[in-house]
Amino acid sequence: MEFLRRAKVGLNDWFYYLIGVFIVILGYGIIGQAPLLVAVYYYMNKYGLGTADLKKFEETTDFSIMHISNNLGFFLMVLIFIGAMLALVLALKIQKKKTLDITTSRPKFDTSRFFYGFVLWFLLTVVFEIIAYAIDPSNYTFEFNATNFFILLLITVFLLPIQTAFEELFFRGYLNQGL
Repeated sequence: MEFLRRAKVGLNDWFYYLIGVFIVILGYGIIGQAPLLVAVYYYMNKYGLGTADLKKFEETTDFSIMHISNNLGFFLMVLIFIGAMLALVLALKIQKKKTLDITTSRPKFDTSRFFYGFVLWFLLTVVFEIIAYAIDPSNYTFEFNATNFFILLLITVFLLPIQTAFEELFFRGYLNQGL
């Protein structure tokens, strides 16, 4: 209950939340997707791709259609959430709220609970992947390309947490308190 009481911090009239959601949609839809759109149209022009290729790409999100590497495509997809996160921070500033207000009811962020949850989900994922591999190893292909691996590792470690944090902050924090 204390978490929902924190919703009273800052400016909380319904139209502030409406403005906040609108800002986040703009951050996600315009700021966040702009790099992806620029890249898609750049590669369309570079390789002479047509609207049929674009339509197929929109349906499948297969970056190879646009001649975009998987790592670059993943990077561009995660950038969308950076735009959304920046927009959420702006919405919180407008409402005179802190990120902590939509995160926890505690006086400070509990890093031990965070890491406990991280380790628990990591271990569950590893166990279930091992089980899935034991059941049907044909679903897995082992190959190693050091360059691609380390680029993907950097994207995963530094950018992917922004995507997951945005979803948690926006849906479980901001919208939950707003409703």
